[in-house]
This record gives sequence, C-alpha cells and structure tokens, in this order.
Amino acid sequence: MRRERSASNPRSGHPPRRQRQALLLGVLGVAIFGLTLPATRLAVAGFEPLFVTLGRSLVAAALAGLTLLWARPPLPPRRDWPRLAAFALFAIGALQWADLLLAAAAVAAAMPTPSAARWPAVSAADR
Repeated sequence: MRRERSASNPRSGHPPRRQRQALLLGVLGVAIFGLTLPATRLAVAGFEPLFVTLGRSLVAAALAGLTLLWARPPLPPRRDWPRLAAFALFAIGALQWADLLLAAAAVAAAMPTPSAARWPAVSAADR
C-alpha cells in the first residue's frame, strides 16, 4: 500500500515553514490594502490630493525597486518588452488617475457641507 505525501509535517501536524510564510505575507498584503482608504482619508486632510497620489506612487515604486534589487530576478525576454511597456503606460496613466480620483473623493467626503445642500427635501420639512 502506498502512502500519500502530506503538505504538512506528519510528525508535528504543523504546515511547513514556506506555507506559513506565504500565508503571513498574504494576510499582510490584505491588511495593507485594507488600510489604504483610511490612510488616504487621513492624508488628504492635510495635503493636496495630487501630492498624496504622487507620494503613494513614489513609496510603492521605491518598495518595488528594493524588492527587485533584493530578489534579483532575471530580465524578461526581449519579445515581452513591448507588452510590458504598454502595461506600464496603462498603469501609470489609468491607475494613477483612479488613485487621484480616490484622493479627491476623500477630500470631498471630509468637507463639511450644509444639510440643506445634502438633503434639500429633509431641510424643507424641518422649516
């Protein structure tokens, strides 16, 4: 009879170190992504939306660059470079505008507005 190999260590019942590391990195990524909206709302309270957008992009680019320096992956084949360049232009263009709009919406949400401007029907009934 043949025994099946298990992904976990059969003696301890714990997952291997790489699986725990992958799980923790995944949880960390989800937590960081989940904090971007509250962090953007806090940041636009004191800074312009464009400054917040550019600052977030600069931090992300620096972290990506450090990760590439640390991991030292091989360069992609030359035939993939045009496709990668097209994706990079899309990411810089469209996704930066989305980030800027998110920051601008956070500014608009944080601004106090009179209740008559927000709910004219309710304000008329209160008079």
